Amino acid sequence: MNLFEKGDWNMETRFLHMADIHLGFQQYGSEARYNDFAKAWFWCCDYAAQEQVDFVLIAGDLFHSQQPGPMTVMQAVHGLTTLYEASIPVFAVEGNHDRARLSDGASWLEFLDEQKLLKLLHIDVVGDSVDMWCEIIGDTRIFGLQYFGSSLPKVLAGIAANPPIDDYRNILMMHGGLEGEVPFTSNFSMDDLEPLKEHFDYLALGHIHKFYERDNWVYNPGSPEVCDIKESEHGRYIMDVTVDTAGTVDAIDVTVPSREFVRVGIDVSDEASAQWGDSPASLLERCDYVCNGLQLNREKPVLEITLTGTLPFPRSELDLEAIQERANSTGDWLLVRVVNKTSPIEAVAEVDSDASRPEIEFQVVTDIVDRDKRWNNHWGDITKLVISTKDMSLNGHDPAEIAHYIEEVVA
Repeated sequence: MNLFEKGDWNMETRFLHMADIHLGFQQYGSEARYNDFAKAWFWCCDYAAQEQVDFVLIAGDLFHSQQPGPMTVMQAVHGLTTLYEASIPVFAVEGNHDRARLSDGASWLEFLDEQKLLKLLHIDVVGDSVDMWCEIIGDTRIFGLQYFGSSLPKVLAGIAANPPIDDYRNILMMHGGLEGEVPFTSNFSMDDLEPLKEHFDYLALGHIHKFYERDNWVYNPGSPEVCDIKESEHGRYIMDVTVDTAGTVDAIDVTVPSREFVRVGIDVSDEASAQWGDSPASLLERCDYVCNGLQLNREKPVLEITLTGTLPFPRSELDLEAIQERANSTGDWLLVRVVNKTSPIEAVAEVDSDASRPEIEFQVVTDIVDRDKRWNNHWGDITKLVISTKDMSLNGHDPAEIAHYIEEVVA
């Protein structure tokens, strides 16, 4: 059976739009978290099959790694087989996590395309020329752009210069971040999209891991599972979309069941800390009190405790493992993370009175970094990173360029 042949014209079309599945992500080294990403994916596929949508869109980053392991590929195949057996075609584009390495020659999405479990969409760009083609299902044409990074505005301008004809419903799917949603992840703006609005009925985005929409036309569902704990404040969604013959969009955000995350902040130098005391033991007691008062809404959440402020005792006496163990005993947690963002009380640099400004700066940063146990054996690299980042900022470098430089150094 070929799920991708042009079918009959329908009065309306209904499809499921998902993105950023990130199969294979073993977050925090946890096997349970690895399985959570597969469970979210299976739930999405089961939903599409039960609702008998006309087709499914995957707007990039089906996989978390360019080299997913065999079990992760099996998870992808299992979900896609559910859709295949329900006679639901799947269309996908490559996200930045899906792209093949140069040494591989082909991506795993290309493999799945070869197995006829999905149709991989992309465009070719040669100079200023943009060559697009589409897949047709019923009276709907689906176009797809793979991840283009900072080159995306130029590609969008090329599409606007030679847009598709309007006798079909046109859907454009791409992997990229809209300006103004998440810092340092955007690579296009609404101004870049405006020339396309009259030619496409629905713009299906992926890349940013939270839901947003613009003008009942641009939709980004976010990731079905939490890829970074900072994302846990947002819901987990996929889009159930109906487009009628007039191009009117009815998009419903469907909540995907996902792991609960609980985040707690403790300022070790605030007034409450003064009431508890200024010893390591009093900090443990305060953590116990805070964790025992938490309300758990779902089974085995992830708990993150973030310590901030200036420590009232020497940094060497801060026992993060003891805090983690005590917190584990306060509830049925999947795992507990303790993030140390405190400043050491003894963080005072000693420098020569006739030292130059760069020498003072280097000594101060070195002393601060050297006192942080996270950077044991790497203090020199981190000191250089801090100073170089500061210099780049003062010299007017683009924030995205600075973020990319930091990622390269700490990778």
